[in-house]
Amino acid sequence: NITVQNCIEDLRVRCPRQVEQDSQVIKQENVDETIKCCFQGTLSCLNNHLVNDCQFGLVDCCFKSFGCDNTCVRKNLNDHLIKNMKQHFDLVTSLLQSYKIKAEQFNSHICQLKKENDELKIENGILKNEIYKMIEINKEMQVNYMRTIEIKNDMIQNEEKRNLYKNELNDTKDDIISNLEKTIGLLTQGNDELKQDNEKLIQDNEKLNHSYQTLLQELNKEEEKKPDKKETYQLTTTSLKSFSFDLFRSSLKLIKTFYGDTGRVCSIDYSTFDGGQFICSGSQDKTIRVWDVDANKQIQLFNGHSGQVTCVKFSTYHYYSHHYNAICSSLTDKIIGFWDIKNNQQLQILNGHTDTICGIEFSPFNGGRYLCSGSNDKPFVYGISKHLNFSPLQSNNNDNNKSNSIGLIGGNGYTICSGSFDKTIYVWDIETAKQSIVIKGHRSAVRSVKYGPNGSGIIGANTILSGSDDKSVRLWDIRSSQQIQVFNGHISYVCAVEYSPFVVENSGNIICSASWDNTIRFWDIRSNKELYAIKADEKDDGITCLKFLSLKKIENDNEEINGDCGVHLCYGSRKGNIKILG
Repeated sequence: NITVQNCIEDLRVRCPRQVEQDSQVIKQENVDETIKCCFQGTLSCLNNHLVNDCQFGLVDCCFKSFGCDNTCVRKNLNDHLIKNMKQHFDLVTSLLQSYKIKAEQFNSHICQLKKENDELKIENGILKNEIYKMIEINKEMQVNYMRTIEIKNDMIQNEEKRNLYKNELNDTKDDIISNLEKTIGLLTQGNDELKQDNEKLIQDNEKLNHSYQTLLQELNKEEEKKPDKKETYQLTTTSLKSFSFDLFRSSLKLIKTFYGDTGRVCSIDYSTFDGGQFICSGSQDKTIRVWDVDANKQIQLFNGHSGQVTCVKFSTYHYYSHHYNAICSSLTDKIIGFWDIKNNQQLQILNGHTDTICGIEFSPFNGGRYLCSGSNDKPFVYGISKHLNFSPLQSNNNDNNKSNSIGLIGGNGYTICSGSFDKTIYVWDIETAKQSIVIKGHRSAVRSVKYGPNGSGIIGANTILSGSDDKSVRLWDIRSSQQIQVFNGHISYVCAVEYSPFVVENSGNIICSASWDNTIRFWDIRSNKELYAIKADEKDDGITCLKFLSLKKIENDNEEINGDCGVHLCYGSRKGNIKILG
């Protein structure tokens, strides 16, 4: 069959359409003889010829897609195209116009879709954020859920423990109540016994107070019987109040100089005993020296201190109570010491301060039995006898950083005054150990304070004299806590002030001050003016302390002759020299 099929397909034939046309010509029918088909091929190629190449085949117009429905034989296609060119152009134009409209509609639709797409993106972002939030919330809820479970478990455990404790408490409740009842009974009985003991103690205390007052009266009576000893032991300012200042100034000259201290002389004191006149000095070089004024030489040296010696005093307590001569000293190493002058040995140490001690002063009553000390922490009042205690003076403001950081002590009766680095002056009541007055006005640290002596003109017991790092000297009224006068003139720290024993026009109104500016100045209280200034030797490099003395020279016939005006001025310097002027 395949062979037969192949033979048939290889048969050569003419175009059937041409054969049909030839038949019509023979019949003399009206046909177009210009159209000829020359195909002579195999039967297998006939179909392709009829479809694609035959001149008698009908073809669609090239503009069919634009709307032209015409069909014609292949040969006449070009004629149709030329003949209907305008129609075809209109069809193309119409189609393009429709395409343009569709394109505009399409673009509009695209813009709308883009807009909707952007909105969808925004909504999508919002949804994403909400989803993230929901995820976080879900995580937190899961964590909280786990915590809730843990808390619930803890609560269950706590409830179990609480029930356990409750059961235990219930078990012991009766025992506790029983024990409390027994304890209350015992306490009631003990309280009754304590009341009885307290009443007995009150009675004993009243008896002790009565005994103490009796003893105090007896001690005061004994002290009143010793006026001569006190006057011979230590010179007071009031005993010098009748000396003429004009005579002192006109006869002033250097009388004695004591060399020995290698550091700044911080303090000097004067006393007479055993028929002699003596000066003691405390120095920055950590020594205490005793000088014989008449022999003009050093007779004793106390060294080996661990700190600088800030203040020295001849001990009135040891003189009156034990009948021998001693020196009391305060140091930067927080202790107060007593020294036997004759035997050159330490007698006693007082502790209590926690910082540098800057000044000491013996009480003018009870034979100097009380010692007042000022420190960078607070003032103390010591009972020097081993039977007496000491106590710190209490500040009203409870500010230890500001109270008595300089602690230079002056005293009058049962009160003392102290100067402070916080620019103030405090007045303390010894009996109550409390601060009674605060005086303010200085602009810098107060280095020296002195009480006004009784019966000295307008500057009596109700005044305080002070010198300060602000270079001023000030006079204060204790009763009003107000400044009476301020004296300006020094050009450096005022480190020492004194009520002078001099009078001007029969009135004791002169004060004295010493300064690191190497001068000693005298001031008139009434006129608020400087009366006189002593310029020290340049080698002294500043005055650090001063004291008025009444030196006496004993002649062979035992007649006392007062030198010049009868009063002398002793001062210590920064270079270690001690000088007496008169």
